[in-house]
Amino acid sequence: LRDAAVEAMQSVELFRGVGDVQGAALAAFGLGNVLFASGEVRQAVSVLEHCLLLRRRCKDKLGLAEALSALGLSFAQIGYQLHAMDYFQQALALCQETGDRDGEAACLRHLGRVHHVHGDHNEAVIALEGSLSLCLRRDNAAGQAMC
Repeated sequence: LRDAAVEAMQSVELFRGVGDVQGAALAAFGLGNVLFASGEVRQAVSVLEHCLLLRRRCKDKLGLAEALSALGLSFAQIGYQLHAMDYFQQALALCQETGDRDGEAACLRHLGRVHHVHGDHNEAVIALEGSLSLCLRRDNAAGQAMC
């Protein structure tokens, strides 16, 4: 994973060097995911926050939702449940705005888990039921299983 992280960082720099903001955002997102997967979650947060800024510059709403969700997962992993909720709420709003129902279901599922950890069990049930409903309507068996 360390080699992948080094290559992803080089990609970010290359894209940034040629003025390709969208490419740099995609490379930064990949790097953030590699860092998260390797357990370097705090570094992932830093890279994903940079990705978020790039995605905002590109006005890429789906990419922005993706980055917000990844940040939510990262903050949840390090125990910052309120930060995670905020990022998941923002991602959820963008998924709803763009009609990304699978993304919406994933955000609701993540929100349900974060609410549960935070002790907001009623909110957790509401979010998980919303996710399950979307997954049922879309015949998304994997999503249903995760609810």
